[in-house]
Amino acid sequence: MLHLVIERGDQLQSETLRTVARLVVGLFLFSVGITCTVVPALGLAPWDSFHMGLSGRIGITIGQASIAVGVVLLIIVAFFREPLGIGTILNVWLIGFLMDVFLQNELFPYHPSLLYRFFLFFMGMVIIAVASWLYIGAGYGAGPRDGLMLTVMRRTGWPVSVTRILIEGSAALFGFLLGGSLGIGTILIFLFLGPILGIWFRMVDFDANAIDHKTFQFKPKKK
Repeated sequence: MLHLVIERGDQLQSETLRTVARLVVGLFLFSVGITCTVVPALGLAPWDSFHMGLSGRIGITIGQASIAVGVVLLIIVAFFREPLGIGTILNVWLIGFLMDVFLQNELFPYHPSLLYRFFLFFMGMVIIAVASWLYIGAGYGAGPRDGLMLTVMRRTGWPVSVTRILIEGSAALFGFLLGGSLGIGTILIFLFLGPILGIWFRMVDFDANAIDHKTFQFKPKKK
């Protein structure tokens, strides 16, 4: 009996290490993918445009702006008692930190060639799709921006498509007003990132809705 308990404990520890490693690798690749879409200067995704505009206004890096926005969204999501996990916390810090490391060290240097810039941009979207599969599949909670979307959906009854368009449209608008970069790349992300995600998820037979996330439990409010 003791042998079985020890064996099950070892299996649980091994599984935990495997899923945490999957989470970290997924977030690492997510940062690489975002960097690939920033460097070509073709226009950014709505949230990244907002981060860039904010960074220019208050004199911080785009990664630091991403972290700051993530912390604010984390507080909002926690206030409305949406499920949070280790992945939610790591998402806030790790992606912004790694983006700064990659951009400052020119992991992918800028080149004026239009072919190179479009190739790098599309490669970034593919990497984001693979990273999303790894990160979501680890089952440690949604990122704060997805958490905000779920919060709005639960409280308004709006479908995911409407909610996402309104939230990301607002992020893009504020990004533009703050001086963030919008352009053909922004349109490409709207048109192609969803289908690329869908193609990759089908290729690896992955259903994001079937993942049972390990999250922190909030105590119900006392009446």
